[in-house]
Amino acid sequence: MQFYDLLKELSEQIALAALSDLRLNLQKSQKSHECFVNYHPICDPVAALKATEAYQKYKKDGTAYQKPQIIDTVSTVNVHRVLVTPLTVQTWGPDRDTPNRIIRRYTHLLDHFVRLSFTDEDGNKIVFRTGRKTSEVVKRFRKVLKCGLAVAGRYFDFLGMSSSQLREHSCWFFSRAVDPGTGTVITASSIQKEMGDFSDITVVAKYAARMGQCFTSTVSASKCSVGKDEFEIIKDTTCEDVKKDTIYTTSRQYNFTDGIGKISPEFSCAAWKCLRPDDRGTPSAFQIRFAGCKGVVVVDPSLSNKKLKLQLRESMRKFESDHYQLEVCNPSKYSPGFLNRQIIVLLSTLGVKDCKILQKQDRMLSHIKEMLSNPKSAAEYLKLPPDSPVTAAVKMIECGLSPEKEPYIHGILRACQAIHLENLQRKARIIVPKAVLLMGVIDETNTLEYGQVFVQIDCQRAGIEPWVVEEPVAVTKSPCLYPGDVRVLNARSVPALFHLVNVIVFPAKGRRPHTDEISGSDLDGDQYFVTWDPDLLPEKPSDPMDYSPKPPKEKKDITINDVQDFFIDFIQSAPLGVIANAHLVHADSSISRANDPKCIALAKLHSEAVDFAKTGVLPNMGESLRPKAYPDFMQKPDRISYESKGVLNKLFCKVKKFSIDTDSHTIPPVVVDPDFDLDGHEKYLEEARTLLDSYNEELQSVMHHYGIQDEFALVTGNATKLGKFARHKKIHAVRVEIKTKMQDLVRAFRKEFYRGIAINSHEALQKASALYHVTYKNRTTVSTSQKLISCPWIVVENLYTIKKSKPHQK
Repeated sequence: MQFYDLLKELSEQIALAALSDLRLNLQKSQKSHECFVNYHPICDPVAALKATEAYQKYKKDGTAYQKPQIIDTVSTVNVHRVLVTPLTVQTWGPDRDTPNRIIRRYTHLLDHFVRLSFTDEDGNKIVFRTGRKTSEVVKRFRKVLKCGLAVAGRYFDFLGMSSSQLREHSCWFFSRAVDPGTGTVITASSIQKEMGDFSDITVVAKYAARMGQCFTSTVSASKCSVGKDEFEIIKDTTCEDVKKDTIYTTSRQYNFTDGIGKISPEFSCAAWKCLRPDDRGTPSAFQIRFAGCKGVVVVDPSLSNKKLKLQLRESMRKFESDHYQLEVCNPSKYSPGFLNRQIIVLLSTLGVKDCKILQKQDRMLSHIKEMLSNPKSAAEYLKLPPDSPVTAAVKMIECGLSPEKEPYIHGILRACQAIHLENLQRKARIIVPKAVLLMGVIDETNTLEYGQVFVQIDCQRAGIEPWVVEEPVAVTKSPCLYPGDVRVLNARSVPALFHLVNVIVFPAKGRRPHTDEISGSDLDGDQYFVTWDPDLLPEKPSDPMDYSPKPPKEKKDITINDVQDFFIDFIQSAPLGVIANAHLVHADSSISRANDPKCIALAKLHSEAVDFAKTGVLPNMGESLRPKAYPDFMQKPDRISYESKGVLNKLFCKVKKFSIDTDSHTIPPVVVDPDFDLDGHEKYLEEARTLLDSYNEELQSVMHHYGIQDEFALVTGNATKLGKFARHKKIHAVRVEIKTKMQDLVRAFRKEFYRGIAINSHEALQKASALYHVTYKNRTTVSTSQKLISCPWIVVENLYTIKKSKPHQK
């Protein structure tokens, strides 16, 4: 009671600051075993609270301690989180996250929102096996959704969820509030009514998906408005349109432009400058949300110098809304191409020789092994981007720093080694130098013929100009389970499309859209694996599968209760991973590989499971399709296993035999390098300490949320072990989240660091020297596992200049 009485004496601002300090202090002192990472016993909570900076400041002069804020609060917000398990309710946060349309609308009521996830007791996603659909666990989860949840004196009601949150068994809840500006009572129900008009939707799954558009994590181009007369809805290109001008015939009404629209060059530049003012160049396409529409808009020169900013196709309009604010989910960009288990299985089925795939992995292993001895070659082979910490480490090595002596460089390179090795062992994630992962768009010029694509690569490396692929390519996307999901197409040069880079352009003509042939995909943001490596081109391509969806379950007068029931049905349905794993087992054990009848059945079942979130039709995976034993490379110790003879096990065994020391204890101690001492840096020491403390606090917050103990794994976005509050998500999704958060943190830090000074100025060099010294000073022989040292390397270009300026470096 003394603890709560002490809090009551403080103002809300001071109490929140003190509690934030208390959490940070606990994170710093935490030395518990990983499985208890989220629990911090306190012997004397009153003394701990009084020891915080905020409380000390309050006792000294009666004011709140204002910590420097370097994170751009426009792109991230503090979100409270709740885990509901079969036995407990656990609170967490607040933690920074990318907001959505609803959160931005009610930022002033942010503490009335919680992100709730249904998990098992250990934080992993809960899996309902056959016979458990009426269990007490389901009843408990249903009760929370239907009746709400009491947390810290507030009652929260179900609000909604995006499609990705649904897959994570996660959703948003809201507690009743009074808008301080208008006096209006805001409830979950009133927010739902504001989202848009869903009254004409008669499929519960689709209703939930349309509501979910409002909860997609996006970045708003708030300074770039779009008037009602500055966008228009245009007609899609379907098979009926194609038949008028070609000889193609088909019995099905395919849509070639499903999910794709246009954006003017001027508006795309303005929007990108609003989102990323420091980034050079403008992406060719954006995945967006706008006025009830979803999909991708691609830059179209024909809209240049016209009043129209956007042309959105009918297929993009999902519901009526007057929210005329452009929100961006993802921009198109260059990403290196990797094989994975599913792609390898299909390539092997289609005649690609095992030895060709093994050679790719052997070369990758060779570069991983050379990461410390020849990091530049390794970084180039692994296609690491220019802003990667590894690329920065390579730059510092070139001016004399040694991985054996500098702990930051050593740690970064080791983290990169560790993640690539883990991905090889667990996923057969093999980099292909002649491959990319690109967003798909349509040929608005109508130049490309059926069987052709346009691919122009800009890998954003110094001295390398964009170039066009002009040879046969294999194209697919994940997930891919049917042999026909790999299409062999001809990449050709089309001058009329030269304004498009880092996208794959598909033709708007033919008997069937190539996108639909590839796993039944479309153009609303799907990413496609594209390779022009002759070793990986299938010798015997297969016909594509028919991905026509089953008729949906329809219902009139849908209510939020129906959405809640759908959520429960979804988390009980056969997970996509279960079906995909069964497919992998049968393909591995059959001489027909992915052409085995069981694999074909599972591919169709997987397509139905993907469509479940749109149709509401539950897939039925019978016992005959469930594996009785699993290949050893799948590493399932709780199941019967067998020794596989397939290519995936050959790859696995090679990685397993590959030995390299990645233990953190090999990292050298922190030693101050006198070369980074620059005259005049002393005047920036205080400002540098403030920046360092603010950065470290944000870094520790992210580390603690994801349960990451290694700073270098976090900085590189290559976390391999996660805490319980992140285990219900897919590891790849979490890594994307982490990379996004780190990019936001670095971008915000650099903005604050260079405020009022030029990047290459002498003042910037002095400030960088001061930042290095406050980070490294008095840290000699201190283990880096106890000290964060990544901060000064955010301004690596300044440290590089300082180091190169020393006489012995010239």
